[in-house]
Amino acid sequence: MAHRVRAVALALMVAASAASCSSGARPDHSQSTSAPPKFRTITSIHPTGFALPAPLQREVALQLGGTVYLAGGLNSASTTLSTVVRLDPATGATTTVGTLASPVHDGAGAVIGGKLIIFAGGAGTGTNIVQSFDPATGTATVIGHLPVPLSDLATAVVGTTVFLIGGYDGRVPRAEIYATTTGRTFTKVADLPVGLRYPGVAVAGSTVIIAGGVSPAGATDVVYAFDPAAKTVTPIGHLPAPVGHAAALTLGGRVYVVGGLSAAGVAVTSVTVIDPAAGSVRRLPPLAQPVTDAGVVSLGTKVFIIGGARAVSISTSVAAVLAASIRRIQVP
Repeated sequence: MAHRVRAVALALMVAASAASCSSGARPDHSQSTSAPPKFRTITSIHPTGFALPAPLQREVALQLGGTVYLAGGLNSASTTLSTVVRLDPATGATTTVGTLASPVHDGAGAVIGGKLIIFAGGAGTGTNIVQSFDPATGTATVIGHLPVPLSDLATAVVGTTVFLIGGYDGRVPRAEIYATTTGRTFTKVADLPVGLRYPGVAVAGSTVIIAGGVSPAGATDVVYAFDPAAKTVTPIGHLPAPVGHAAALTLGGRVYVVGGLSAAGVAVTSVTVIDPAAGSVRRLPPLAQPVTDAGVVSLGTKVFIIGGARAVSISTSVAAVLAASIRRIQVP
């Protein structure tokens, strides 16, 4: 749970394309055949045009009712925060709406019953507390405890179930995957082949993709698929290079792994796309500048990458807000 500070302007743009075909041939009375139209998918990660009022990294970022909430994190003074900030994704306007019951960074979160649920994390060491924040009233309370103290974990939501994946207990990365529907009780449903902290986690359909992370041996490049129904974890590929602390997001049924820290602890610019249906892992053109430890929030066809840092050392936090999106265009 290393600390970092200082705002740095961030402007990133990456575009990548992949050709594909759709629709069948149109009937032709001359009996000639015509090729189906070709399309390419443009993936773009670009500045939103607004930034946070102050640098922030390692926060819990969640969306509720089309509004983004940022809970805890590290500020530019390397202080663990308890504040909850509301962010309007259309204008970038921010408002502090309350405080958590306990300051936290390197936690994870989900929305359950209209409330923001913050799992573990802490202020220097991990905890086992589960906090609930009600945006309607601005009040927070501790509602439960995890089986073990954790930080550096990730969450994935499939249906009404929240899965807590990996983490760090203060000694070693953990391999357990826990399930909860309430935030109060937890059931271990599977184990990763190896303990992982800071994994990149995103959901594609009903499959949870777990990409990279930091194992007891260091950063890893393995990509796993977790099937919640079968409760199985299966390796499906490898990233181009080992990476932890990356942002993972889903667009168009594919998972994108953005930035992170390399095995040498250096912030990277890499962007990798994982297609679970095709079983492919492919490198895309890199970001213009590195980013790591950012919050990720999905809003329909757009995903926001919020804050983060540029390196593992102190004084590299950023206030940037990026938007990732895809669009398909027909090509000749």
